[in-house]
Amino acid sequence: PSVGFARQFLSTIGLTRIASPFAILAAVIYTRLGAGWYLFLILGAVGATVLARFLSDSSARARQQAREMAGLEGLSRAILAAPPDISQLPALLAERLPGMLPNLGYLIWLTSGEVLAVAPPELSERYLEAIKTALADPAGSPHHRHIQLPADPSFPENGQPALIVPIQAEEGEPLGAVCLTFFDDALAPARYEPVAHSLAAEVAAAWARVTAHSQALANERMSQELAIAGRIQGSFLPAAVPALPGWDIAAALVPARQTSGDFYDFIPLPGDRLGLLVADVADKGTGAALYMALSRTLIRTYALAQPEAPAQALAQANERILQDTVSDQFVTVFYGVLDRASGQFTYCNAGHNPAFWWQNGASPVPLGNTGIPLGMFPGMAWEARTVQLNADDLLVLYTDGVTEAQNEQQALYEEMRLQAVCQAGCAAPADALLNAIIADVQAFAGAAPQADDITLMIVRRLPA
Repeated sequence: PSVGFARQFLSTIGLTRIASPFAILAAVIYTRLGAGWYLFLILGAVGATVLARFLSDSSARARQQAREMAGLEGLSRAILAAPPDISQLPALLAERLPGMLPNLGYLIWLTSGEVLAVAPPELSERYLEAIKTALADPAGSPHHRHIQLPADPSFPENGQPALIVPIQAEEGEPLGAVCLTFFDDALAPARYEPVAHSLAAEVAAAWARVTAHSQALANERMSQELAIAGRIQGSFLPAAVPALPGWDIAAALVPARQTSGDFYDFIPLPGDRLGLLVADVADKGTGAALYMALSRTLIRTYALAQPEAPAQALAQANERILQDTVSDQFVTVFYGVLDRASGQFTYCNAGHNPAFWWQNGASPVPLGNTGIPLGMFPGMAWEARTVQLNADDLLVLYTDGVTEAQNEQQALYEEMRLQAVCQAGCAAPADALLNAIIADVQAFAGAAPQADDITLMIVRRLPA
């Protein structure tokens, strides 16, 4: 009996190959040493079997965890090596997940509705609905959820335990979820939480890479478009300062961005006259650039139509700007007509910074507002005023990008500093004074970024 019992016992616990030799040994011990030693041998065999199975299971788990880690590492490298395109991700997941998770079902889903990976492929829509419901439950953990998936006719079981981990962007925006399903009751869902979190992180990283690449491409396209817009806008500015006998003139525009809301112009008029224009759209960016282009064209058009009446030119331009735009933008304008021979200068200041007029080096006289900016209200009128520019007189026109330039302490450049630089350079050539003003503004600002466009026009009457 001892031989038969030992053989049957060993076969039961899976040691069939050694059942017969062990049974003979057990019978000998039972016969010669008695039941006590026989029982000791049997219990020892049981203990050895349990230990062997424990070690075998531990080894299997370790191998599986090693496969999972190697799979995650390979997936991470593959994502980095692949083009930044979310459409590449399903193929990468399909290639690596079966080896990583051989005994599990899985579904990786994006809130956009795309399923990146699914196994078995028969997972029904009810599973996806269960995932969405679990993620929407405010009482659940924000890190992972353990749920019981509903019954599905594709499986013989009446429902499966599942582990759900949200996929989130860096700022917390929900992107989707990783769902692992367990068809083997011996598998512990909690053991797979690190794997699910790592998968979710890899998908989120891939999404972030794709998003960053798309944004970079969009920024590059925008930069190219702005550069083109800047070149087109620059073509509206005078190609050169007109050579006007008896006068020294210089002008410049230093944009704060690729496009500008400032502009200046020299408008040749009949009767040996020259229109001088400096203007500033009260906005920044592409909208201001478009408004600038329209305003410059209309002011120039009506200035040519009204060569002796700058006030009428601005009034007509104002009406047309209001007719042609639906905007809350407006433009400040300093526009004057210079008679080359006589030195008579007739100007209108439409809400613009005051120009400064130095008479033979004396204190500056501000040429202030004679009306409101253009583009605000219909039916407006502007007053025209006239001054006499004599030999060595200096006229400085500018935009608020000069006087409102800020340094790192947010202090303003202001009119007093502009006047001081002009006073010191009163006898200098126009282009030298213009460069000195720009250099002083930039030195004052230091490392502070340029916040607004800088536009300057210097007009000096030369001695006869």
